[in-house]
Amino acid sequence: MTQGAIVDRLLEAWRSGRLDDADLPAAGLGLDDGLALQLELLERLRAQGEQLGGWKVGLTSGTALDRMGPGFRPFGFILADRIFASGDRAPLAGGPDSVEGELCFRLGEHVAGADVTPDDVRRAVCAPGGAVAAGLELNDRGRYTGDVAALSIAANMTNWGIVVGDAISPVPAGLDLDDLRVDLRHDGREVGSQGARGHIDDHFLSLSRLVRQLARFDVGLEAGQHVITGAFVRTRVTGPTRVEAEFSGIGRAAIEIG
Repeated sequence: MTQGAIVDRLLEAWRSGRLDDADLPAAGLGLDDGLALQLELLERLRAQGEQLGGWKVGLTSGTALDRMGPGFRPFGFILADRIFASGDRAPLAGGPDSVEGELCFRLGEHVAGADVTPDDVRRAVCAPGGAVAAGLELNDRGRYTGDVAALSIAANMTNWGIVVGDAISPVPAGLDLDDLRVDLRHDGREVGSQGARGHIDDHFLSLSRLVRQLARFDVGLEAGQHVITGAFVRTRVTGPTRVEAEFSGIGRAAIEIG
């Protein structure tokens, strides 16, 4: 099957909510192939009028660390019309089936290149217009349920959308996120609480890894784009609900689903 044919299937799955991999190639598809296929899917969506709103860095926390290999942190894209403000409503039908509390970064200036460092990305976040916000990732884990890592990446690493909540802006140059704690509530009931230290990669390291990965495909981060950097806590969604996360020292983000 050609790359174009695989992307055709990915595009169908994006619309239908389910990727059937029964006749998709598994052997011979590497992690880099998955990233390339994902970016081709993004280009197909953009050709149909969608706009890119940002990115996610995957496999940065908890038991997901190094799941696809030591130090490998795949990316996913976020469409602009899937970026919600705190308190907005997302659809249940065809919408997310789980929600994660994640930090969301807004870039104040363009940053790109294969040699970008965490300090370089920190400066881009601390530039005028940049922000660090309480956030939620809205996931569609049912889009691809197989075990081929390249296809998981190609199907966009489960991302359905994000929520951007209370923010720190401008961002202090010395902002320390190691002591951050996130408390997650589902319909008012606490379902998880997690601190950053020992659980999640350094966020500016994650951002620099993203930039270096994207540079291999001649892509960079643009001013105004949002980037999420990994899950602190998560909850499943099975019906109409409200999910809210409180980020110590930052604020909260919430979404109504239904």
